[in-house]
Amino acid sequence: MNHNGKPGGGLRPAFSPLGIWAFSIGTSIGWGSFIVTCNTYLLKSGLLGTVFGMLLGMGVILIITWNLQDMIRQAPSAGGIYSFESRNGEKDLGFLAFWFILLTYLAILWANMTSVPLFARFFLGDIFRFGFRYEIFGYEVWFGEALLSLCALGLVALLCVSFTRALNRIMIVSALLFAAAFTVCAVFAVTRHEIGFSYEPLYMEGSSSFGQIVRIAVISPWAFIGFENIAHFSEEYTFPVKRIRRILIWSVTVTTLLYLFVSLLSISAYPPEYDSWAAYLGDMGNLKGIMAVPAFYAAQHYLGQTGVIVLMAALFGVILTSLIANMMAVSRLLYAAAREGTASRVLKKVNRKGIPNRAVWAVAAVCLFVP
Repeated sequence: MNHNGKPGGGLRPAFSPLGIWAFSIGTSIGWGSFIVTCNTYLLKSGLLGTVFGMLLGMGVILIITWNLQDMIRQAPSAGGIYSFESRNGEKDLGFLAFWFILLTYLAILWANMTSVPLFARFFLGDIFRFGFRYEIFGYEVWFGEALLSLCALGLVALLCVSFTRALNRIMIVSALLFAAAFTVCAVFAVTRHEIGFSYEPLYMEGSSSFGQIVRIAVISPWAFIGFENIAHFSEEYTFPVKRIRRILIWSVTVTTLLYLFVSLLSISAYPPEYDSWAAYLGDMGNLKGIMAVPAFYAAQHYLGQTGVIVLMAALFGVILTSLIANMMAVSRLLYAAAREGTASRVLKKVNRKGIPNRAVWAVAAVCLFVP
């Protein structure tokens, strides 16, 4: 039996409290944290609208967190809400929960796959723009970039079927890396900007400040999508499940702070040809390279090339944690569904390390067609 009262013949305990925390924030924070904070948060509600809106949204997420931790403590299972509903509620609700979560996590995984060529495009130029290409919704897709995404997918899948404890360490190091990088860059930006620098506009024109705060609060749950996927690892905790409450609270708190740090960093410097950060962010869609990502421009402005390298390492950690966490969460969901007869029973097989390797490869196979 493991710490949470589950038989030891299937999944095996491998993930520590810090590792589970890393899985939670690693899934919440992705490539979008650099872009959406600019064009959806700051440009719509200003700095204070973003700050107060995110804090209000955090309060809502903490209410959800209380219910989530109660569910995990009552019924720790790789299926998460799917298994909980199937066993304690209606089978139909469990079935709907399974498909809802499956499609949601797959969509997030696919989105994070596309961030790999974006990373290469921003920082390595056109090196992977070779071979045939096509356009979808005005976005160019090159064979080289698609191949890069598939290689990243294959590498992550191979890691997920081969290791658990090593992945626990990788997730911890990556999460601590990007958390420290965001914090350090934000602190340097706030303490080193020029005398007379203004963060105006604190709110945007055209609507009330209260309305702008509420707007951010309403859409802020986007920033936390995936934080709950640690429910799918509850059979693999190396600690008593009752500790999950504190882990989730720390995850939500740190995630909120990191989004605010990225937001603050993004408006702490702007090129001289713009008269305000709002003008700069409004034109970022027409820019390329470092200037197209305001957080990177600010890091370069205050820390030089060192700042760019630090944020590049942080972004790599963000992408890696997102890919690993989503891949593993979906595979555990499929494993639980197969175990309970909702999915093919082939997917409930585990290898000698207690990893549902067939479920992992099934997820990878579905993702092959995305690029």
